[in-house]
Amino acid sequence: MAFAAGAGYELEQVERSSRLTLPVPANQLDTLEMEACSRATGYVLVGWSDTCPDELLAECAVLKNRMSKDVPIAGLDWEAGDWDPARHRGKRLGLLIKAANLRAAQHRWPAARSVLTWNAVENRHMLAINNLLGFKPAGYEGEWQKRLG
Repeated sequence: MAFAAGAGYELEQVERSSRLTLPVPANQLDTLEMEACSRATGYVLVGWSDTCPDELLAECAVLKNRMSKDVPIAGLDWEAGDWDPARHRGKRLGLLIKAANLRAAQHRWPAARSVLTWNAVENRHMLAINNLLGFKPAGYEGEWQKRLG
């Protein structure tokens, strides 16, 4: 930190790494998925292993593009994504997706003993979901930036 600050860099964002011990009990995932489904009306969860199905490829590319723009960026110089009132907040989609992914991961890799995830510390919505699922803080990392000119 002293070197970066001394060289004119500023700490712009902190990310928290969180670890979840596996396996997560099936009844815990059932309860969380039922709670999420009750709020995620009008949505259908679609998943696959390995390769995106051809019929979803275009939509998947749009989502990948959005993920590169919509992440919390604190003070980093980064182009922000477009937001509108119809954006998915309060529908528990994050919880629904995380619970389904944990269930699928445990099925596919039964010997796995933990999962790691990273979130910007200002992303309180995803951190709350991770906490609800049982993730515990495992570490922090900083994103430093130097503005030239």
